[in-house]
Amino acid sequence: MTLPINSIYQTIGTEIAKSIPEEWDKAWVVFEFSPDVFDIRGRYISADTKQEKSFVVSQNTITHLHNLHIQMAETPKGDWKTARFELQRNGQFELHFEY
Repeated sequence: MTLPINSIYQTIGTEIAKSIPEEWDKAWVVFEFSPDVFDIRGRYISADTKQEKSFVVSQNTITHLHNLHIQMAETPKGDWKTARFELQRNGQFELHFEY
């Protein structure tokens, strides 16, 4: 079953929030895709120390980002190569794509 794009966004945000091991202010995942390989990095700003730290991106997040890539490749905008998903502690998020 294919989820609507808005549901994929919500699921990615939920998965990111669950993956961070401490209180945080802002988190982001960068997903770089090419036909044979992908790279994914998760980072966040700690609420306590205000330092940037890394986190392990869950397999569910990777799966949903890949599904998002497939669905968006079928839209008029086409195939993106890099996506950056930024999530604020209050649940607001932004997506940035490079084509």
